[in-house]
Amino acid sequence: MAGGNFTGQNKVRPGAYINFKASKQVSTTGGVRGVVAIPLVLPWGQLDKIITVKSTDFADGTAMALIGLSATSEGDSAEYLRQVLSNAPTALVYRCNGKGAQAVVAVGNLIATAIYPGTYGNKIEIEIVKNGDLYKVNTYVSSVLKDTQTVEDISGLKTNNYVIFDSVTENDLDLNESAGIPLTGGEDGVAVASDYTNFLNRVKSYTFNTMILPTTIPTIAKAAVDVVKDMRDSKGRKSQVVIINYPEADYEGVISVNQGYKIGSVEYPVESFACYVAGLTASSAVNQSNTYHVINGATEIVDELTDEEIEKALTSGKLVLSYRQDGAVVIEQDINTLVNPGVDKNSMFAKNRVIRVLDDIANVVSEKFHMSYIGKVDNTENGRTLFKADLVNYFNSLYEMSAIQEFTADDIVVSKGESIDSVVVNVAVQPADAMEKLYMTVNVN
Repeated sequence: MAGGNFTGQNKVRPGAYINFKASKQVSTTGGVRGVVAIPLVLPWGQLDKIITVKSTDFADGTAMALIGLSATSEGDSAEYLRQVLSNAPTALVYRCNGKGAQAVVAVGNLIATAIYPGTYGNKIEIEIVKNGDLYKVNTYVSSVLKDTQTVEDISGLKTNNYVIFDSVTENDLDLNESAGIPLTGGEDGVAVASDYTNFLNRVKSYTFNTMILPTTIPTIAKAAVDVVKDMRDSKGRKSQVVIINYPEADYEGVISVNQGYKIGSVEYPVESFACYVAGLTASSAVNQSNTYHVINGATEIVDELTDEEIEKALTSGKLVLSYRQDGAVVIEQDINTLVNPGVDKNSMFAKNRVIRVLDDIANVVSEKFHMSYIGKVDNTENGRTLFKADLVNYFNSLYEMSAIQEFTADDIVVSKGESIDSVVVNVAVQPADAMEKLYMTVNVN
């Protein structure tokens, strides 16, 4: 918590700065939000694919069939995903340990092999029940029936969501009745640097609000920053990445964290907090600041900083935790790693709420132009007037939700470009921010 007196409006930390002075006696919605991209070590799931996991599917167990995890699962990856989906509705998950072993079982002449490698495959059981001249082949996962097929022999079996069926030999396709027999031998692979590189190559073609890398491998951190910079600056697709202890990025697209917290005796390390920040940032509205956001239930900060250390951390571009006046654990200030804005930016670009507004403008206007104008609307005065009206409506919505301030339709100018098919748009916009610093003077008579 920061506070005290002030001599000028130059404070770094959010807080209430109040002077007491004796006086002389005299007669606003923007685009879709809430998508986080994350690579995880998983016990199940497709290889070299981005898997969409909804928070509702994670909560009700449906995600088990996709990634082998649910909200009640144990282990680091389940915890990371819980942290992400506690705030965000959607995660783009990449399995970064696909080089494991598939579980398998032989039931007489039938061979059943898990469709994916991993320990989740060891939860699968195959049961064969004779039914007259036919056989019913049941697939169970954790004793829950997932698939039933009634066939004459092995040739009639089709791959389901869990196993691939085959025969020991091509000449013997007979089935033998058997009680439930589990698949065995499924093993989880180990994630290596190249797996994270593959994730970055895959995910950069997707749309997401934040990316989180729950790893401290320096080369991977730099590679992720390079991907986000390329997406933001070269591709015009705005997103941010949360990285552990990487303030040297000095870039508005990168958020750096290096702390954790405790809820009672349970510790949530920096990786968990980074995932929490990624979900929170992705789901926050363009008119929402996360400065002084309360970490619900948190009772203690892991790697707590002194007041002097907090101020130093903020000026170096670190998002840190602190204690509010009532003892609640809060995010001190919703900032990114930008500390040297350069010529075309200013200090506002270090505030994540401002970046959310600017990113929303870029993403929404780009999508609107691609979907509704390219190749469809004439580049005439009437066409440009239509485009401006569309933009005015959008910016008015931002103004009404207090994402921007002091906006009028005259702040947008749409004109013909140098070529016959080009349009030039100039917009003057003032992003709004939340109150963070109070400078008050109380005159005591």
